[in-house]
Formats: sequence, C-alpha cells, structure tokens
Amino acid sequence: MNLDFSIRSGLRGRLRQLLGQQLALLAIVSLARADVTSIQWRSMPSLPDTIGVAAPFVGVSHDALLVAGGANFSAGLLWEGGVKVWHDEVYAMKDLAAGWEIIGRLPRPLAYGVSASHGNSVICVGGSDRQRHYADAFRIEIQGREIRIHPLPSLPRPMANGAGAMLNGKLYIVAGTRTPDDSAAMHGFWVMDLSRMDAGWRELPVWPGPARIYPVAGVQDGAFFLFSGLELSPSPTGGVVRRHLRDGYRFDPTTGVWTRTVDLPRPAAAAPTPLIAIDRTTLVITGGDDGTIVDFKPLNQHPGFNRTMLAYHTITDTWRTVGEIPASRVTTPTAQWRGLWIVPSGEVSPGVRSPEIWALTAAGTLPPR
Repeated sequence: MNLDFSIRSGLRGRLRQLLGQQLALLAIVSLARADVTSIQWRSMPSLPDTIGVAAPFVGVSHDALLVAGGANFSAGLLWEGGVKVWHDEVYAMKDLAAGWEIIGRLPRPLAYGVSASHGNSVICVGGSDRQRHYADAFRIEIQGREIRIHPLPSLPRPMANGAGAMLNGKLYIVAGTRTPDDSAAMHGFWVMDLSRMDAGWRELPVWPGPARIYPVAGVQDGAFFLFSGLELSPSPTGGVVRRHLRDGYRFDPTTGVWTRTVDLPRPAAAAPTPLIAIDRTTLVITGGDDGTIVDFKPLNQHPGFNRTMLAYHTITDTWRTVGEIPASRVTTPTAQWRGLWIVPSGEVSPGVRSPEIWALTAAGTLPPR
C-alpha cells in the first residue's frame, strides 16, 4: 500500500509539474500575441526622389537616419528595356519636419550589401554595382552637414544579395553571391566583433541547408536566425533557376551549433531585414516574395509582392499570420530610429521602386543590439 501510494503521489506531482509548465508556456504565448497585435504603421517623409531605390544601406549616425546608395530603373522602365542604375547618394533625415537632404556620396555607386547601426556609425558591408560584387566594408559617420567614411576590414570574399544582423555587439553576415553571374549561391557565414574591428572577420560553421540569396535574418533570445531566400541552380538553357525556400535555422553563438526551425507558412524571400524583434520571444517578417506570381505578365500590371506579416515565436517554434503591411516591399533593409522600426523605399514589384518611408511601432519592441 505504501508503495502504491508513493507511485500515485509521484504521478500527481509530475502531472502538476507538467500542468504548470503548460500554463507558463500558454502565458508566454498569450503575452507574445498581445504584443504582436499592437503593431502599428505610420508614414514618414518620403525620399526626395520620385522613383526610390532598392537595397540601399540604412542606419543611424548621431541620431540622424541615413539611406545610402541603392539601385533602380531611373533610365527607363524594366518592361520597356530599361537597365538597372546604381546610386551613390547619401540621404540624411535629422528631423521629421525638415525631411531628407543629400549630405554626401558613397565611395562608388553601391547596393545589395548589408548595413547595421553601431556606435554613431552605419556599418556597410559588401554590395554590388553593375560590373562586380565587393568584399569591402566601411562605416559612415555624419559630422555636422557632412559625412566621413572610414574603411573597415574586408570580408574574406565578395558578397551581395545576402543578409545580416547585429547580436551583442557583433555583426553576422550570411549567404549571398560572389559575382553577378553566379549560378549558385554561397554557403558563407561570418562574424566581426565591432569592439575589436581590427581583428577582422571570422568564418563560422554554415547552416545545414541549401545555399541561398535574399534570405531574411534576425536576432532574438541570444541567437541568430536565418529564414527563407532563393536557392540558385543552373538551367539547361544556360540561365539560372530560382527556387523559393521556406526553411529556417537558429544559430547559437555560445555553442556554434545550427538547429533547424519549423518551416515558414510561405516563402518570404527578400523581405525587409533584419526582422523586427518583439519582447525577446517574437520575430516579425513583413511581406517578402512568396513565389506565387513569379511569372506574372504583363509586368506593368504586376499586383506587387506579398503584404502579409508572419510572426515567429522562438520558444514554441511556431508561425502565424498577424495582419498586413501598408505597402508591398522587398529588397530593403530595416533600421531602428527613435523608437521606430524604419522600412525605407524598396521594391514594390519587379522593376518598380517607391520613395515612401514606413515606420512600425509595437509594444515590447526591442532596442538595437
């Protein structure tokens, strides 16, 4: 009898423990959902460029928001035979009422790199122009009405069309291509400690999945996350085949180990990145290319890329749809400025950009890291 009672007591204790864990998990999920539903969008002053740009460098220097470089079809519409044009202008907005002004230029026309805000500077890594991809890295700092550009250690190899994010003072760079003509993406992953920039870049283990371009990256709960993107492969006719990906991966910097997450509900290639981080439990993807209308014709009537928002909960490893963004956007970075997540300019549909700037706020939105 005593043994039977002991077993039953142990089972009841274990059940109470499991119930407590479930209730705690439900509470966490409930809090995360409440914060995600508080997302609000607001329109900001547009760039003084009627066309807008895709894939600029974006960040904050001395409380001024900077948008630098980028590419568009200012020389003619894509479906009319226009060619892509790269730009070097550096726009700054120090005050909402004053709007944007050009305060300098990049060392060369440049786009499709990775940028991050750090120490009153905008860190810019890689990127491309019409001829080539670059391994160069530099930082932009605003000083009065001018900018100063300071060189940084170059990446081990050229990189464009990748992604990156800051975590605990370190900048992580992932994926992309080495040349404009690559028929396969890079399996590359690097980190630079921005407190020891002279030490340069360190190569890290790569994720256990396909190489890709235009992934989205984010940081949350002490980890780096990689989602979606496009896998490249040669086509029989000599071109390149793009496959839209739904997989995701979590990298733990303390162990150097990647683990696979649950797949996304849909592809989200080239969505604004880094992802919006909320309350240390949630990353939000805003739009992206889901591949459903990749062959849409005619291009001048393209309805735009996917506008739904996806929220990933890092504890429960689950996704859900949480509303829509106000305007279709891909191939543009995000940045935090004065408590807002900024989504600047970007691509609306193939070949079409927008000069509009949108800002997101949400309860529990995390500060830059």
